Amino acid sequence: MKAYTGVGSRETPEEIMLLMTKLSAKLEAQGWTLRSGAADGADTGFESGVSNPENKEIFIAWNGFSGRKETEEGVYCLKGEIAQQSELIAAEVHPAWDRLSRGARGLHSRNCFQVLGSDLSSPSKFLVCWAQIDKHGVPKGGTRTAWVLATQNNIPCYNLIIPEHLERISKYLEEVQCHNSLLLKC
Repeated sequence: MKAYTGVGSRETPEEIMLLMTKLSAKLEAQGWTLRSGAADGADTGFESGVSNPENKEIFIAWNGFSGRKETEEGVYCLKGEIAQQSELIAAEVHPAWDRLSRGARGLHSRNCFQVLGSDLSSPSKFLVCWAQIDKHGVPKGGTRTAWVLATQNNIPCYNLIIPEHLERISKYLEEVQCHNSLLLKC
């Protein structure tokens, strides 16, 4: 399976969310599966572009998160031993795990599935996000966990807040659009 991770901040600007929707639609048309987390903002932007539930894996931290249920096609709320494994992975990645609430731990643990898949051993091919960054260029907030885990697993990461990354994704979308419309000049 060709899977990618589409995540980011709840404060993602509307124009970036629209770009995320276009990106996920184009990737779906090319046979890619979205992995995301049902949160407002970036997650919603990515998921809005996926038309077939079979082409998405939406991981929720608990049943009912953001009004989503594990009974929905394409939505997963993993429990048991695999959930415990994801919590151990998240605890290694998060800088202040011992200070997190149970709910926050659940959210960070579900990020592991977004990056590594439901078996925690099928990594995404790349990660795209929009999130504010710290002085080291690492995303802040919950996106940080996914980003750090992805970089530890040599998964290419693109943060659309970084001009070069935004330009690269925008250019990809333009190229796909030009190819699909069979125009000689774009």
